[in-house]
Amino acid sequence: MGRVELRCLESAACTLVALRQVLLDPIGWDALLFLGHSEADPNGGGRLHLGDGSWVSAAAFQSELRSAAQRGLALALFNSCSGLQLAHHAVRAGIAWAVCFLEPVPAPAAALAFAHVLDALESGSDLIAAIDNTRRQLAATPAMEGCDLLLAAVAAPTAAPFHLPLQRRRQMLLRLAQSN
Repeated sequence: MGRVELRCLESAACTLVALRQVLLDPIGWDALLFLGHSEADPNGGGRLHLGDGSWVSAAAFQSELRSAAQRGLALALFNSCSGLQLAHHAVRAGIAWAVCFLEPVPAPAAALAFAHVLDALESGSDLIAAIDNTRRQLAATPAMEGCDLLLAAVAAPTAAPFHLPLQRRRQMLLRLAQSN
């Protein structure tokens, strides 16, 4: 399996306008990964700290999340602190799965966790197995004890198990091998 196409918004290019545009891409996305700071929001949607320095509530791009979910966005990964409100907000917008940390964690723990989850998904693991393995890895890593308890997944009631999609050519070859 090869890597999937990525679109990165970073530094000053990571604005609310750019985020909205990316989410509205007519081709669609399989997953959204946010790497940065976040915090709980009194209005209940959680807030992201964007690269341009602004803080934006999840409600500010709810419509775009809903549109992206209708075009296939099935996973939101919030590699940030206190992401539970963001995860719930993403699922309410129609995204099947959201992964987050419940409280602040050390940056090395966050980096290890999401690198491990993404590696497992790229290797063909389903999301729940990837999270379980990542929790075990965090628990066994010195100075990261307890961080395993803060890694959470939120799923829509109708969420199917999540696997990264196969490349089109590989899908065709698998179908061809199964056909008469």
